[in-house]
This record gives sequence, C-alpha cells and structure tokens, in this order.
Amino acid sequence: LDRVFTRLADQFEKDYKQQQKIRGAMTYPIIILVIAVIVVAIMVTVVIPQFGNALTGMNVEMPKLTQFMMSMSDFVTKYWYIFILIIVGLIVGIKAMADSERGRLVLDKMVLKLPMVSDVIRTMMTARFSRTLATLLSSGVLMIESMEIVRKVLGNSILMQKMDEVIENLKSGHSLTVSITDMHYFPPMALSMVKTGEESGNLDETLNKSAGFFEDQLEEKVQKLTTFIEPAIMIVLGGVVAFIILSVLYPMISVYQGIGDM
Repeated sequence: LDRVFTRLADQFEKDYKQQQKIRGAMTYPIIILVIAVIVVAIMVTVVIPQFGNALTGMNVEMPKLTQFMMSMSDFVTKYWYIFILIIVGLIVGIKAMADSERGRLVLDKMVLKLPMVSDVIRTMMTARFSRTLATLLSSGVLMIESMEIVRKVLGNSILMQKMDEVIENLKSGHSLTVSITDMHYFPPMALSMVKTGEESGNLDETLNKSAGFFEDQLEEKVQKLTTFIEPAIMIVLGGVVAFIILSVLYPMISVYQGIGDM
C-alpha cells in the first residue's frame, strides 16, 4: 500500500508540473491580451473624444466611419459601468455554473469542443489516463479499482461519465481496449498501445510508454498553441487600432486637402 501511495504521489506531482507548464505558457498571451484591451480602451475613451472635439471645432463633415467611432466612443465613455457589470456577471455566472452539477457538465463539454484547445486537453487526458493506470496496475491494484481511481483523476465530468460506462463494460467481461474504444475520445495511437499491452500481457509497461509519448506530444502542442495565439492577438489588435486610426485620420486628411486647394 505504501508503494502505491508513493507512486501515486509521484504521478500527482508530474500532473501538477504539467499544469504549471501549461499555465506558464499561456501567461504571456494573456498579458498581451490584457494590454491590447487596455490600449483599445484608452484610444476609445481618451484619444477619439479629443479628435472629435477638434473636428467639431473645424466644422468638418465627418464620414460615416468616423461618426460610428464617435458614437461608440461616446457610448463607452458614458456607460462604461455597463461593461464592468457584464464582465462581473460573466465571472459570477461561470463560477455558479461550475459549482452546480449540470452547469459543470455544460462547461466541461464546451472545453472539450474548443478549437485547438480541445486537442491539447485530449492529449493531456490521454497522458494522465495512461500514466495513472500504469502506476496503479504496476503496484498490484486490480483493474476495476484502478479504473475507479483513474475516473476521479481525469477531472472532467463528461469524461467521468464515459469512464463509468467503461467500468461497467469491464465488469461485464469486456476488454479494456473495447471498453475505452466505445468512449470515442482517446486517439487511435493510445487505443493501439492498450491493445498491444493487453495482448502481450505487459499492459502497465505499454501504458508507461504511451504516457511518455503523449506527455511529449502535450509539450509540443502547448508550444504550438501559444505560438499561434500570440501573433493572432497582435493581428487582431493591429486591425482594431488601424480601424480606429483610419476613422480619425480620414476627415483630417480631407481638411488638409481642403486647405491645400485654397
């Protein structure tokens, strides 16, 4: 029993380090996003009103693009608290959903379907499943008991429901390969390695190799995700800033052209 707990403690430590790596990799994109929001907010609430006052003093006829930006700036400046209430409401609402069983199911289902992020989570869950099950089986824990522990370790309510079905299939005499294939979640590579392990009688060793493979895959996919997110945020920010600048400069250019014609 002491050996089982020691190995599980080592596994939980590895899982914690993996989670810290993912959080660390996502920190920089989040910082960029926050800075981008602050920059846009300053331009909309400070810069645009100043240009608007200047253009109004010149009696310049403003194009529709500029009028739209002025109206939006005026709305944000007057009713900024509405956006704060929306953000607070979203945070409270998500937390309330996470605390309820039905809401947790909805959130976990959304997470599993997020573009690009779902692939990272799928790889992480596969590595966690493989490593935890390998640790338990190699420590002499029976398959059913091992799967019940693995179910709790996955930490996703949707996958936990699917794992309940896997456990029932195992109790009915089905193999692990058949049972987890019916989940329609784990990648083909993981299913093939489980099948090989069952047929060779070295399931724990095969699962350890599978865990190592998917842990390496996880690091690569997290790096690719952050590499994609950073330029995507910069492109969107650049587009928004360019739109704002164009809406302001367009009437200014018209003024200068009018002065030049004189």
